Amino acid sequence: MSKIDITKKYRTRDGRAVRILATDIKNEPWVVAAAIRNDGGYETVMPYMADGGSASSVETHLDLIEVRPRHKLSLWINVYSPCLVGDAVAGSGWRTRQAANINATSGRVACIKVEIDCEEGEGL
Repeated sequence: MSKIDITKKYRTRDGRAVRILATDIKNEPWVVAAAIRNDGGYETVMPYMADGGSASSVETHLDLIEVRPRHKLSLWINVYSPCLVGDAVAGSGWRTRQAANINATSGRVACIKVEIDCEEGEGL
């Protein structure tokens, strides 16, 4: 786990909202202070280790998890027969079907819509 950054957004492993209050508490190993939002909207201040762990060596439901931005988009992809373009079966993604149609080359066998909804960095 990487070091908690006060400028980033976090949640607990079980999904509760978190506000990072400090990352420089002089109380090793509990150097992070975070406010955890509980049911009913009240907050509890909890100590954490620099990596966001709430216990020394085991994962718990209170550990801090970075919330990364989500990316959602639709793409239209021209699909070609493998025998026409080597091993490739798909071309570039286009934001609209019209753009995919305009940029299609001969041998296209399909034009498919792909919905992407992923967390930033997912799959890297």
